[in-house]
Amino acid sequence: MTRIDFYILSTESDEARWRLAVRLSEKALIAGHRITIISPNTEINEKLSHHLWHDRPESFLPHSTVAESQINHQTPPAPITIANEEPSHQHHDVLINVADADMEKYFSRFQRVIEIVTQAESSLTHSRQRYGFYRHRGYPLHTHKINMGS
Repeated sequence: MTRIDFYILSTESDEARWRLAVRLSEKALIAGHRITIISPNTEINEKLSHHLWHDRPESFLPHSTVAESQINHQTPPAPITIANEEPSHQHHDVLINVADADMEKYFSRFQRVIEIVTQAESSLTHSRQRYGFYRHRGYPLHTHKINMGS
C-alpha cells in the first residue's frame, strides 16, 4: 500500500517548497529510489531544474522533464523526472507533489507519495482535501512539520 507523507512547511514560500522537494529528492536518490516531481507548469519545471543543478555545488542531481525525455528518447528516463501531469513512464517509486495537483487517478501506483504543503491558504485547502481523501481510503498517513526559511 502506498505510504503518504505530508511535509508541512512553516512558511508560505513556494521557493521553500521547491528547495524541500530537491532535498527530499536527493535523499531518495541516495537511497536508490527513482523520483517523479509533479509541478504546476513549465515555469516551475525550470525553477526546479535550476535547484536540482545548483542547490549544492558538490551535488548535481540527474534529472529531466517529461518533455525532454520524449524529445531525447531517453530510456530509461533520468532518476528524477519533473512532470506537469500524470506521469507516463514506468517507474512507480517516489512521487513528490509541489503543484497542489489532484493525483487521485495515479498516486496509488507509487510506493510513496510526498505532499509538500506551505502555509499559503490555497496550499492548505488543497492539502486538507487530499489528506481527507487518503484517510477515507485507509492509506497510512505521516505528517512532518518542517521549519525552513523562505
